[in-house]
Amino acid sequence: MLRKIIILLLLSSCGKNIFHKDHIHNPSKDPRKNAISDPAFDNYIASFEFDYDREIGDIPINFNDLKDQKAGVCYTWSSGHAEIEIDRSYWDTATENEKTAIIYHELGHCELGRGHFDAMRKDGCALSIMNWIVIRDKCMDLHFDDYIEEMFRQ
Repeated sequence: MLRKIIILLLLSSCGKNIFHKDHIHNPSKDPRKNAISDPAFDNYIASFEFDYDREIGDIPINFNDLKDQKAGVCYTWSSGHAEIEIDRSYWDTATENEKTAIIYHELGHCELGRGHFDAMRKDGCALSIMNWIVIRDKCMDLHFDDYIEEMFRQ
């Protein structure tokens, strides 16, 4: 049983940065499902903005039941709109560090335009919070300052 849980945790990942071209036909219509974020994400957004040293703008973050073991997904449209969805079941079982990691990761896609960076450290932790595997507690504790430096200041 423990082995199945560990495998599930290792397989949890973010979704791809999905660029929707279907909005080209009516660019004046907002294609997003939600115009505002769920208040559950307010503190995480504020933390990101503090570390980023600016506001993220109009990127609502909300819960949805995501498929394929995705923890979160950033959606972008050709109109410039963006939206993030976080899997509710992932969120309900995630630690505070894991919640911070997934919000920073998805905002890295939507706000910073970053793709995945899958290099690993010798200690088994990801080199970047933009790794496709969600960063776990131990690695967030050990390398959070390095993750912030890599994400915002390079």
